[in-house]
Amino acid sequence: MYPQGLFGLNPFQLWLPISTIVFTTLIVTLLRRENQPLWPLLLLQLSIGIVALLGAKLFSLAVRNWQLYPNIIDELANGWRYPGIVIAFVLLGPVVKKMLVPQLSLFRYADVVAITAAFLMASFRVSCFMAGCCTGAISQSWLALAYAPASQVWHRHLQHGLVQDTNSWTQPVFPLHLLLMAASLSVGIFLVKFDRHRQYDGQVFLLYLISHETLKAILESFRTPFISSLQSTSLTIAAMGAIMLLIIARTKYATNNPPSLSMPMRPKPRPKKLQQQGGFTLIELVSVIVLLGTLSATAVPKYLSISENAHDATATTTSSALKTAVDHLHLLWLIRGEEAVVIVKGDNIAMNSGGWPGPPGTATPTAAQCVTIWDQSLETDQSVSATADGADWLATGPSAGLCRYQYQRDGGGNYLFEYDLASGAVEYNPPPPAPGC
Repeated sequence: MYPQGLFGLNPFQLWLPISTIVFTTLIVTLLRRENQPLWPLLLLQLSIGIVALLGAKLFSLAVRNWQLYPNIIDELANGWRYPGIVIAFVLLGPVVKKMLVPQLSLFRYADVVAITAAFLMASFRVSCFMAGCCTGAISQSWLALAYAPASQVWHRHLQHGLVQDTNSWTQPVFPLHLLLMAASLSVGIFLVKFDRHRQYDGQVFLLYLISHETLKAILESFRTPFISSLQSTSLTIAAMGAIMLLIIARTKYATNNPPSLSMPMRPKPRPKKLQQQGGFTLIELVSVIVLLGTLSATAVPKYLSISENAHDATATTTSSALKTAVDHLHLLWLIRGEEAVVIVKGDNIAMNSGGWPGPPGTATPTAAQCVTIWDQSLETDQSVSATADGADWLATGPSAGLCRYQYQRDGGGNYLFEYDLASGAVEYNPPPPAPGC
């Protein structure tokens, strides 16, 4: 892994021009075989590339609630989302194509773009591997990989106290990006073979939407932190592709088999070609299955989204409650003459010199002391422990003057807040938005 990049370029900056060149070369080569002009094709690809990047950036901003990264370098290095590319291409691609290469069939162009897009996404996952993004949860599987300092998963682990120091590698995590790469590559190979047997222009593009987006939606379930909008978008795109494929198939069947109001004296034998078109093809049946699976799977991201909101609400409410409690104890400390101990309901609560519950603000508290602060300050049914023994919260003393409380019910400790013994501040740190890949 090379999270710092190569030749002074970060992984995204390094791989974007390589992927763009490969993508453009494949499309132009395929369309030149159909006697399309070279320079208009190159201009078309340049314009489509700009549209795609714009769509990827806007979709990424929408996922992040329109919050920009701290500086423009980080925004350009990260903040890109693949579903935005598909949406932008579907909405603006036909307009750009008609302006630049009007003689080219829109649906045939979509087929060629679909084939090359699958290989493009497979190659672009190399930058995800280099940067350490698009990963899953901590895992002990033989597939799991540890990532170097400065990688994106390393920053997440550092924030949550999962790495020992700034020189340590991450905990082993599930390499989701490698599975996404394999899925895109498999779809690309399938579409190349199917393209020779397509029944009409546009069929390959619809199959790309169904197969690629269904696989991506399934794999998105393994992303950490999980982003429900990415999965639901892929599911929606796959469903729309399946619906369009079925509508076209039935329309073509109805055209070849028009209804008749007359009463024939004797049924005539149907031509062999029409007999073969009497029902759904294998591709159409597979599309029905995919559509049903897609519709049923929409309940999964809905449930996971509700779970995420519940975890976030629990962490927010608990951190606010602790802040209110320590402020109340600080006020009692001032009223009672800044004594070293404040008695509340028979409990002797030790106060430091700054008037906040706990040891001195310059000392590093033990996990047991952080548990005591919680128990004496809060009136809650939620449990806390110094060890990961099934309690709701895990208390640690990560550094001087800080008590950290990590929520355990989300399965990954992604929700945490910290209590500053020197100032009495309680800061909630929600999971950061996952960087785009």
